[in-house]
Amino acid sequence: MRQGTEAAFVVIDSSLIALIREKLNRIEIYRLEVYPSASIPLLQTVCFLELPPVTSITAVTWLFSAMEWVPTSKHYKRSRSSRGYHIPFYSSTVGTIGLRLHYRVALGYSFKCTMIINIVGLLSAIRTGVNNIPWVDWGPSITHIFREDLSRTAGPFWIVGLSPLTVRGYGLICRGYIESMTEDMSSLQCRPRPVVFSTKVCGKHWVENQVETHLPYRDIVANDLHVDVDGFVLADREWIVCMGYEVRGFCLYKLFIV
Repeated sequence: MRQGTEAAFVVIDSSLIALIREKLNRIEIYRLEVYPSASIPLLQTVCFLELPPVTSITAVTWLFSAMEWVPTSKHYKRSRSSRGYHIPFYSSTVGTIGLRLHYRVALGYSFKCTMIINIVGLLSAIRTGVNNIPWVDWGPSITHIFREDLSRTAGPFWIVGLSPLTVRGYGLICRGYIESMTEDMSSLQCRPRPVVFSTKVCGKHWVENQVETHLPYRDIVANDLHVDVDGFVLADREWIVCMGYEVRGFCLYKLFIV
C-alpha cells in the first residue's frame, strides 16, 4: 500500500479484503475465490460501503492503515502455552482496523482524521446481501472517527498518545482486558477514563458539516510514563520499542505483564 494510490487495500480476514476508493469516497469489499480450474485467484465483489458524504469540491486521500498482527500458527500457540503464558490474553482474530484519511477542500482547507472500524460489526454489515450500503446504515455504530493522529497497535489496543502513554481499547468486549491491564500497570499510576459511547467531529468538508460515531472505547493513561522519542514506535501486546535516529535513542518499555 502506498500513499497517493487510487485504491489502497486492507486485509480483513483470510478471504476478504477492503479497497479504499479515494475518488469514490467508499470502501469496496471483495472476496478472494480460489478455483481448481483457474490459474490465478479471482476477486468477487461483495459490497460497497459508503464513507461519510463529502461536498462536491472535497478531495479524499488515504494516508495509511494499521491493524493488529495476530499469529495463526498452531505451533506458536503451543509454544507460548508451554512457556507459561496466559493464552486467553491473545485473541485469535483482529478486532479493529484503523484508517488515516486526509480531506482537502478548495481555498486551502485541510482536515485529517482517523477512523477505527470494528471487524465484527463490519462482517455483520457486509453479509446483508445489499450491494451498496450507505454510511448511515453501517458506519456510525461500528466506527470511531477522531482528529488525533493514529499511532500504533498494542495487541488488541491502540496507542493514541505517548506523553503520557495513552492506550485505547474499543468495544465492550475489551472491558475485561482493560481492567486487567490497569491492574498490571498499577505501578505506573494508570488512570482509566470512563467508557465513551459517542464522538462528534466537525468539518466543513462533510455534507452535514459533522460526523457522529458510536463505537465504545476507553482510554488508559500511564501518568508516569512519557515516551519522548523522535523516531519510530513499535508495539505488540506486551512491549513497546522506541527507535530513535541515534543509537543512544533506543528505548525498551514493558507495557503489559500477563
